[in-house]
Amino acid sequence: MNFLFVWFLSFSFIFSILSYVFIKPLFLTRCLTENYRKKAVANCGGIILTLTSFAVLAFISPFARKILVDYHDLLSSFLFLILGFSFLGLIDDLIGGRETRGFKGHFGELFKGKLTTGALKAIGGGLISFYVVAGFSENIFLQFLNAILVTLTVNTFNLLDLRPGRAIKVFLILGAISYLFSLAYPVWIFWGIFLGSIVVLFKAELAEEIMLGDVGSNVLGAILGFTFVVNFNWKVNSLILALLVLLQLFTEKHSLTELIERNRILRWLDELGRK
Repeated sequence: MNFLFVWFLSFSFIFSILSYVFIKPLFLTRCLTENYRKKAVANCGGIILTLTSFAVLAFISPFARKILVDYHDLLSSFLFLILGFSFLGLIDDLIGGRETRGFKGHFGELFKGKLTTGALKAIGGGLISFYVVAGFSENIFLQFLNAILVTLTVNTFNLLDLRPGRAIKVFLILGAISYLFSLAYPVWIFWGIFLGSIVVLFKAELAEEIMLGDVGSNVLGAILGFTFVVNFNWKVNSLILALLVLLQLFTEKHSLTELIERNRILRWLDELGRK
């Protein structure tokens, strides 16, 4: 099984570099936005994660047909989740505004009869998550719990994606911690599909050549949230969910960036590798 992870990772690097070279010029003409330093940067870079994942699987499928068939249900659910959240994130990147923020703001507008892209993402993401986790939940209660867990994990990475490299750093740290407590589960094999692209985008983000955008932060959150659901029992996931809820409540009134900047260790980690 390890050889398949290495294949996934190797071709993920190759295809993501090719995708970056060809797609970046398109982003520079169609998807520019200002970053936190008021510098114009190509947005929507996270779409490379999605495109590369399908390119990797298509290329490897003739050589690993049996393994892909054995894990068809797991992989199909994984990819459906990624594709759904990529679509919602891309909508937010292309036509979303930044005037309304937080669950309270978006659903407040919805109750006034105005649908924001943030509310669309929350509702659509919740429905996608609810469908995907059904095959990994023993009952309706756990299905709701797992769906909310995935949705809030995605939203957490949206909150983190305010500085170059921040979301990817948190993703890699939490992913490494999760891996240490769930070595035997097959979902880690399929992380190789994305890791090459994540490393390529990490370097480009730190250099301020491109942004992940909502499409990218959505994918990071979906990968990690789905991994929680597949790897851990309901007790562990309930604890993770409680922590995520507390974080959402905190960010409704406080700035996560200000919190990071006030802590010396968090600030050092946040600025590590950045211009």
